[in-house]
Amino acid sequence: MSAAQDHKDLRVGVIGLGFAGSTHLDAFTSLEGATVVALAGQEPARLDELGTSRGVPHLYADWQDLVARDDLDIVSIGVPNDLHHPIAMAALQSGKHVFCEKPLATTGDLAAEMVAAAKAADRVLEVAYNHRRRADVSFLGSTSPTIRSVTSTTRGPAGSGAPGSRGSAPGSRARRPPVADP
Repeated sequence: MSAAQDHKDLRVGVIGLGFAGSTHLDAFTSLEGATVVALAGQEPARLDELGTSRGVPHLYADWQDLVARDDLDIVSIGVPNDLHHPIAMAALQSGKHVFCEKPLATTGDLAAEMVAAAKAADRVLEVAYNHRRRADVSFLGSTSPTIRSVTSTTRGPAGSGAPGSRGSAPGSRARRPPVADP
């Protein structure tokens, strides 16, 4: 049994110190069943501030050092878009689930590589689409094939307990709801 399986809570490493990263950090910190054990970012003062105020024990200036940890279950990515692909690929290839801020990648080909890596590793690759599991969106998804295809892109239904079933970071807010194609 790995170190990551010796405990009850899922162990999370968050990468990013800006709005997205700190939103992911606060969401996972407040989430029962998850423990943020590592935080990475390149602004030393902000890293220390967030790590200290949120009680994160392991702080890294380099995301590669966080991903290299063998005791993490989830890597949460809240960094500039061009870094989503390399971080997610490294995390998936090392056996971790990935929660990624939107957009998933900067191109469709890079996103497809990430999806293929998640499938090959049997890991969850979740994108922070904040409204995906709202009751009204779920209802619309049950009545509209277009919306259903948008809302059924993850492995587990909301509340199922399956990896990826929590949806986007709890407490986070999207600026606009999902829009179905006409």
